[in-house]
Amino acid sequence: MYDWLRKAVDTNAVIVTANRRLSRELRRAYDDEQVAAGRLAWPTPSIVVLAAWVGNVLDDIADDSHALRISPSISASLWSQVARQHLPADLPAINGILQQCRSARDRLASWRVPVETVRERSYGVEHRQFARALTDYRKTLEQKNWIDDSGLIPVLLQELEAGRANLPERLVFAGFDRLSPLLSALVKQLQQRGCVVEVLGENPSPAKAHLARYADHDAEMRAAGAWARDEIENNPDIRVAVLRSDLDTDADNMARRLREGFAPGWQYAGSDYRRAVSVSYGRRLAEYPVIASALSMLQWVRGSLSSTDVGNLLCSGHFSVGESALLTNLELKLRDLPARLWRPANLVRAIGEEEGPGADWAVAMQPLVDESVGPEESQLPSRWAERFDGLLATLGWPGQQNLESEEFQLVNRWRELLNEFATLDLVEGQIGAGAAATRLAQLAAEAVYQSSGRDGALPLMGVLEAAGFEFDKVLLCGFDSNRWPLPGRPLTLVPRQLQRDFEMPDASDADSLAFSRRVLKRICASAKEVYISYAEQDEGVPQDLSSLAAEFDQLTDIDGADPGWHAASQTAAATESLDADIPPVAAGDRVYGGAYTVQRQHTEPFSGFAAGRLGVRELRPYQRGFSTMARGRLVHDALHKLYADLPGREDLAEWSSDDIQERSAHAAEEALKRYLRQADEPMRRFVALEKERLERMLKSLVAEDLGRSSFQIAELEEAYSLRHQHVEIRLRIDRIDQDAAQVRTVIDYKTGSEKKLYTEREKVLNDLQLAVYALALDGDIGGLALYNVNSSKISLSGSERLAEFHDVLDGWMAEARRALDGIARGDARVNTKISRSDSRVLAILSRHEELRDD
Repeated sequence: MYDWLRKAVDTNAVIVTANRRLSRELRRAYDDEQVAAGRLAWPTPSIVVLAAWVGNVLDDIADDSHALRISPSISASLWSQVARQHLPADLPAINGILQQCRSARDRLASWRVPVETVRERSYGVEHRQFARALTDYRKTLEQKNWIDDSGLIPVLLQELEAGRANLPERLVFAGFDRLSPLLSALVKQLQQRGCVVEVLGENPSPAKAHLARYADHDAEMRAAGAWARDEIENNPDIRVAVLRSDLDTDADNMARRLREGFAPGWQYAGSDYRRAVSVSYGRRLAEYPVIASALSMLQWVRGSLSSTDVGNLLCSGHFSVGESALLTNLELKLRDLPARLWRPANLVRAIGEEEGPGADWAVAMQPLVDESVGPEESQLPSRWAERFDGLLATLGWPGQQNLESEEFQLVNRWRELLNEFATLDLVEGQIGAGAAATRLAQLAAEAVYQSSGRDGALPLMGVLEAAGFEFDKVLLCGFDSNRWPLPGRPLTLVPRQLQRDFEMPDASDADSLAFSRRVLKRICASAKEVYISYAEQDEGVPQDLSSLAAEFDQLTDIDGADPGWHAASQTAAATESLDADIPPVAAGDRVYGGAYTVQRQHTEPFSGFAAGRLGVRELRPYQRGFSTMARGRLVHDALHKLYADLPGREDLAEWSSDDIQERSAHAAEEALKRYLRQADEPMRRFVALEKERLERMLKSLVAEDLGRSSFQIAELEEAYSLRHQHVEIRLRIDRIDQDAAQVRTVIDYKTGSEKKLYTEREKVLNDLQLAVYALALDGDIGGLALYNVNSSKISLSGSERLAEFHDVLDGWMAEARRALDGIARGDARVNTKISRSDSRVLAILSRHEELRDD
């Protein structure tokens, strides 16, 4: 392949490419050829992307009058300034409009459309706004004697006409699907200066291809991967590629499906399997997790982050501010707090107020707090770049000590972005930290990054990016009527008629169709053997083969085999069944969850095993305000504080209305105190409403207790331990009352919907929790009761109506012992009779759905 390349290098030609990927590909091809020839060293070929070559030629001209070349970052910042002067201040998606402005500027320059013409022929509001912004942009460049990338070739043309540029004897342009008028003028001027210029085009050979049809796009991409794998296994030396015209719409998903066929099991087979498919379409720099984490942390300096964003930072692993287990536990603790917007200092105080790991993390995060306090400073972007870099380093970003090549390149690209940001001193002036972090994030969102490592065994490329590449075999996917001909993309900010008059790309349907035909011919000429495929359905909508299939001189139908999803192929016959029993609880083993684990074991043994033996717990979502669980804890805390001095029925009768009001208000306030320490204004409102609710419930509960017969509170929130064989259950009983005869009643507070202690007919205990408490208590128990405490009703559901209470209690405690026996012996059976919703939390571990379906 690339037969022309050896001749070009041997004649000392400079090879100018349309993109960096093609430059890397040509260097790789040339180096591989030298290695295959047995050479140990060779001169580096002169292969350079167009913009870099033009810049190099201009740099070689010693002339102080030359304009200062500005970076794309400075150009984007300048566009932002001038465009905002002409665009509405409340315009949505302003960054997208600014990107369109820059793209329009580049295309207008390439097609040599004078700015005056754009201004004169603009008639719509948007057209005139853009024309004015374009005029101001060019005027600013002229006043400051600056030049952007779009202005490089016009300046080079001037130098060529003046005879001042040093040129090579031979130039080869590779990878250009069409030459713009500006580039054509450059080629003509180079030829007039005596430079031999060759523009590589498509091979005029007949277009032949094989055609495969698939049910949907998933099947098509999986089959493409399987096809490529088979071709390479049959001949490891060949070069194959998969092309798509719409790769930029969802490159990640397409690559994942291609890997399904090319490297089955890539998800758990290591990074080499993932890299086996290389994607030509780079991702936005801000989309890479390590960069996104850095940007979030910097945005936090002068802003607030939601609980979800803070949790993502804690679990990202991109900051060396604690062990991963510590950070995970802190993230779980954060879920216990009402979701809100956090400033660094607020969160550090909230999490670090207790001794232990939280305090250690708070110390490690102090540099962020120090950076974020104080008055808003204004500094040059270069100074902010230094401070941001120093802060990230202090917080241990990027986290890993030994970076792989791809991660190392990514971090280096971030540092290059910081350097680009520092050059904004020329246009931005002094800005605040928040504006600096936002501007840096915009640059990262616009920068497209792709590692420069060697491509994988199978490249997945866009059809335009593949210009100039050569392969042994190529597969063009997505060749349906919705994607081919290629959709036109005319400029939206320039009148369409003006674009037609200057024959700009996609100004007419005829131009778009002609370009699609040219691209298709180039693809057919790029490989010795060409395959095309399409999906007959797209999300249930039927699709047809593209009408451009008529362009092929010969199109042969073939059967394509879809390998399907790799996970679905892993049948039970391919797995090893282990019949080993779960070991019983041994001495010293920890059983988590308290009495609730016993109830889980009774209802669904696997749930009791997962919660009690494995310590599995449901991940609570972030929730604004107070969650159901948080409200339950608040009620328990407030009740404990209300009755902290263990009053009896007679003591309560002595409380006046003012006493009850004062005590209820104090108990509610004390329970809510921890939430007020770092509360923002919305949270203060939640707390105030919750305080009112708690006060009402506490006063209603006192009234309910006053309606009972004589009692004395004996214990509140006392800790107990229940031992059964080697099982030790740690308990905390809400409340124990006793009457004058010292007979005890065990009470458990319930804060959800109203619950009954037992079923009336069968006398079945609805929750084994109180039976477990009874097992843990020594001495006679005269009753069990549930105290329902909620906003709508305060009620007591107890055992006072059971004539044979002790006999019934013995049965309840026997039920609890059987559940404890199950825990002790390792009973982890799956109860397939419970509902799918009840099993959903642990279904991935218990395989409840499979067992139920069987």
